[in-house]
Amino acid sequence: MWGYFLTFDYMKKIIFALLLVFTTTVSSQITFTSIPSEKQLFGRDLNTNYGQIDISGYINIGDNYDLDFSNWSAGEPNNAPAPEDYAEIVNSYGMWNDANGSDGKKSYIEYEGLIQSLGNLTYLGQFNGHSYFKNEQDLTWQEAKIAAENLGGYLASFHTAEENSAVSSFGFFRGWIGLYHDTNSANYSEPSGGWKWVSPTSSETTAYSEIKVEFLRNGTIVNTYNNTLTYNQDIADFNFQIPILAELAKYRVKIYVKDSDQQFLLIQDIDDLVAGDVFIVQGQSNAAAVMYNGSSGAYQNDYLRVYSGGYTGSSSVLSDDNWYYAQGDGNENSGGNAGQWGLALAKMIKDQLNVPVAIFNGAHGGQPISFFDRPSDYASSTNSNYGRIISQA
Repeated sequence: MWGYFLTFDYMKKIIFALLLVFTTTVSSQITFTSIPSEKQLFGRDLNTNYGQIDISGYINIGDNYDLDFSNWSAGEPNNAPAPEDYAEIVNSYGMWNDANGSDGKKSYIEYEGLIQSLGNLTYLGQFNGHSYFKNEQDLTWQEAKIAAENLGGYLASFHTAEENSAVSSFGFFRGWIGLYHDTNSANYSEPSGGWKWVSPTSSETTAYSEIKVEFLRNGTIVNTYNNTLTYNQDIADFNFQIPILAELAKYRVKIYVKDSDQQFLLIQDIDDLVAGDVFIVQGQSNAAAVMYNGSSGAYQNDYLRVYSGGYTGSSSVLSDDNWYYAQGDGNENSGGNAGQWGLALAKMIKDQLNVPVAIFNGAHGGQPISFFDRPSDYASSTNSNYGRIISQA
């Protein structure tokens, strides 16, 4: 069967509200739990013709357990096979992998102070006033954590890329570090939201008093939104809900915080945002519509978008968190690929309705209908075609 099908009726479109929710830490103080990405398209409400941009997060002036930087291996964390809620170093570059905490592994131990002996651990080296050791025992993550604490240390917690690199250079081995997935965190999501260190960075002193968002249309400020920050136990939450009109125009958000000198500091600048309609293309080779004879470049347009890609593997989907201008000359494993047919359809709809369009093409040639069925774990796993498409929406 070499056909295609769409998951919408053209006159009764199913519009997805695409609000990418993930955790981004700008510094040890400012964490975004929802923030747009460059080139993102927001699904519009057909009754109002507006989408909505959500910007939310918190500022922490106390001890911070969240990630100050990230060093995940490509495609990680992926929570596959689940559950994978604890982190290990997996190569000499200090890259991280999420793993099952019940596995037995050696572990990296950190001690605050300059010593060269700690119990029966193997000495590794020193960095920035801290000493590092190797626990040679194969322990579960929890067992390794307890063993380290019983000796006055803790599982190594890397708050800078320099520290991570230094410890990895002392003598690489595959082992546990003090990074875990806090499933009770307000920021928890699979697979990447809510990761924390067992040992925090020290308390910060800057208490920002205000956070501001400038909203621009085609380079001109059209609105400004302000939140006065109120701290409760060293945490101040912020939340903005910004309507964005579905039209052939590009919007931009610039986010500032006000410091103790009453100066606004720019912390995020995200451009090329649009609102419009979202369509899913699904099926076999005719729907995949890879290039066989001639380019579809004539159909490309800045107002046609794709999130991630119609990848055939889980790790590729999880490692590509980007929005693209849609293109049609790639294949199922090309980022931003809508397929030639999907790109032509998107251009036709944009020209008729005068709104931006996003295409999510999950087609996969030569597969039986059962390949596209919805499995029971579609909402939490990207191991199925259906699950990969849902993860994009």
